[in-house]
Formats: sequence, C-alpha cells, structure tokens
Amino acid sequence: MKKQFYTLAFLICLATSSFAQFTLTVTVPSTTLQCYASGGFNSWGAPANTQLALVSTDNTAGTSVFGIDLPLTFVGSGTFQILAGSDWAFAQSDPQFTAIATAGATTQNVVVTSFKALPSPIEIDVTVPSTVNECYVVGYWGWTLPAAAKKMTLLSSAGSTKVFSYTIYDKVSAHVIAVKFLAGLDGTLWTYQQTQTADFTYSGTASTCSFDCELFNAIGAPEAVMTINADKYSIKTIDRKIQVEGKYSNVTLYNVQGRMIHSTSNQNAFTSANLNPGLYIIQVDGKSYKQIIY
Repeated sequence: MKKQFYTLAFLICLATSSFAQFTLTVTVPSTTLQCYASGGFNSWGAPANTQLALVSTDNTAGTSVFGIDLPLTFVGSGTFQILAGSDWAFAQSDPQFTAIATAGATTQNVVVTSFKALPSPIEIDVTVPSTVNECYVVGYWGWTLPAAAKKMTLLSSAGSTKVFSYTIYDKVSAHVIAVKFLAGLDGTLWTYQQTQTADFTYSGTASTCSFDCELFNAIGAPEAVMTINADKYSIKTIDRKIQVEGKYSNVTLYNVQGRMIHSTSNQNAFTSANLNPGLYIIQVDGKSYKQIIY
C-alpha cells in the first residue's frame, strides 16, 4: 500500500512538472534597455527566444528589474548568463550564474552589475522651463509608464530654463532614437507630459542629441468622470468607451505608448470605439488628461 502511494505521488509530480514554470528575475543597471538569458536550460541557444520583460526601474538606485518564466527543467541545468542590447551582443561582466539545484525551487534572483563591451553611449539633453523640478524620459526602449521612465539629471539652470540629461546605450554607429519627456513641476513624479504629441526623434552619429521641450500639460487624475470645464465640455468613461460632451475644436485619443488611436475636429460630442482595459491619454483642445478603462 505504501509503495503504491509513493508511486502515485511520483506520477503526480511528473504530470504537474510539465506545466510548472520557473521564474527568473534579474537586477541590472537602469541603462539596460533589452535583457536576455542563455545557458544550459536552452542549450546555449539564441537568446532571442528568452528575452526578459521589464518589470520595474528604480531611478534612485539606478537599477532595473527584468523577469521571465521558463520551463521548470531550467532548475539544475547548469550555468547561464545574461546578455544585453538589441542584438544581445553584450555579456555580463560578472561570472556566469549557476542554476539552483534544488528540485523544488521555482524562482531564482540574480544581479548583474555591468556588461562587457558596452555599446556606444548617447547623451540625451533637453532644455525645459525652469519651473520643472524633475524630468523623465521614455522612449523606444519601452513606452509603458512608469516602469520604463528614466529619471534625468539636472545639468544646468540659467534664467528661465533648465537642462536635464540622461545617457542611454546604442550599439549601432548611427543612433536612431524616439523619446518623450515627462516632468514634475511641483516635485511630484511625472505629473506633467510634453504638449508636443509627436515623439522627439534623432538619427545621427553624434554622442549627444539635444531637444527643446518648452511646454508641459498636467496629466489629469484617473477618476472615471472628470469635469474639465462645466461651461465647455466634460470627459467621461462609460462601459469601455471614452466620451467628450460639449463644444470643442479638437479631440485626439492616445494609448499609453503614445500611439494615436483617433482624432476628430469641430464636434459637439465624441465617443470612442470599445477600448481594451488600460490607461489612455485624451487631448482636448491642446490639454491632456488620463482616463482608465477597467
């Protein structure tokens, strides 16, 4: 009877292990834009199939966390390493890691302090109004907020302007970047966003690119109903749609990645199509507000 019990338990373990996942999380410098893993678990195969997703960024500590779920067979499969860059060309400077050899383990957390042969740095400088106390940049490495927002460093302050800077790494000789800027005018985290709806872009070989971001609009509070101006128009979310009621000149709807979904002009009312759950930015006559679809 006892032998049958252990046999049954062993078969259950075999049956469930094929569905189990092993979670790998990696802490890396916040300048890391893409992160990959390769090792014994995939026979040192192409890491393109094991790209880790950005989980969070700690601007104060200067680190980012990436994560991935792997088959449970990763456990005890020998060494592995973390790579960075759009073509995973940059291996960790730290010694290779060893997988946890405990059969019951389902997670492993590792830290990479730096990468070998860092790609060419490019410094992003932006001139903003002197009222900006904190400046952040998001871009082609990930538009999702707040995880992908990189806190910029104040370089200088003169008269009515300030200059903030952030350095990213791009291997290619010709840099091709697209970014947007966020600001905290009152010292709070990215309470404001640039009024320019298009991305700031740069394509060239210089090690520094400079932009001027003269105006920021407040990002509205994410209440389901926001009265913007009772005498002019109001914004509401009903079911999975965003509505603007009242006279307006222009309405433009964006997703959280900054991609335009719809734009219309000179109407008395606007109703979007059904939207997927998430955060949206709606711009009415040049002013931007957040709306959440649940």
